[in-house]
Amino acid sequence: TRVSMRPVCPIPLARRRARVRSPRVYAARVRALHTRPCPTHSYEPSADHFANMNSALNWMLVQPADDINGSALVFAAWPCGWDVEFKLRAPMNTTVEAVLKGGKIQSMIVTPQSRTPFIRVVNCAVA
Repeated sequence: TRVSMRPVCPIPLARRRARVRSPRVYAARVRALHTRPCPTHSYEPSADHFANMNSALNWMLVQPADDINGSALVFAAWPCGWDVEFKLRAPMNTTVEAVLKGGKIQSMIVTPQSRTPFIRVVNCAVA
């Protein structure tokens, strides 16, 4: 017998017996069911899941605009009720540092300063 380290899907015994015609076929089907991985994700997320969550949070905070100037939208998809402090890269070798507390932007630093006109705050009030 082989031991599988994959999670096994619990399938009700009554459902398995309803389709079976003989004990030998039943035993073969039970073995087959216990070697298949469970289709649901009932285990810890992998590194890919964390990378996707990280990318989603970054895009919620800073999004590149679709223009020829290389503009960026800050807080475009971020709920203003959530406090956040970040330092992220924007298009055209720009770095944006911002602090949002209590629904108001406490500070926002754009490096280099010449790129400040191309960084637009969307969806939140500036203090």
